Amino acid sequence: MALVRSVFLGALLVLLPAGAVAQTASEYDVKAAFLYNFTKFVEWPREAFPAESSQIRLCILGDNPFGGRLESLLEGEEVQGRRLQFLRVDVLHSPGHCHVLFISRSERARIPAVLMAVRGAPVLTVSETDGFLEKGGTINFKIQEGKVRFEINPGAAERGGLKMSSKLLRLAIRIYPEPRGSG
Repeated sequence: MALVRSVFLGALLVLLPAGAVAQTASEYDVKAAFLYNFTKFVEWPREAFPAESSQIRLCILGDNPFGGRLESLLEGEEVQGRRLQFLRVDVLHSPGHCHVLFISRSERARIPAVLMAVRGAPVLTVSETDGFLEKGGTINFKIQEGKVRFEINPGAAERGGLKMSSKLLRLAIRIYPEPRGSG
């Protein structure tokens, strides 16, 4: 299992645009790379895009811990035949506005309200806050043994009509809720 995880992590990094991987990547370089690559391993329902030319919108709600890293990483990139678009949002006007929504730690107090606003919508919610999955979030970043990892709540994805690749699920350090008999 460790070998599969290492190979897949390596594959995720290989999928990055040229020049995106530095000699020593910071925590937020790695998280930006994961956000970019999540778009390759999640399938949105057709109705998530009003037109064939619609972009995949990756949004940040709250403080932007990525600086310009994420925006420059996404610039000019295409996934699933759609261009990627970076957006900063302060208020969630419409649940379908974002396809990937990173909820910053600065929004910790608003997480329940934000997740309620997007519940059932085709939005991949991502954060780095303890208890995020239990509140209904989809993917939560964790630092484990000094490395960026993530945990997944597939039920949250399914409620929004998102299909997650089994490869992505295998890479997660925890699936919430824990499968019966796994404890």
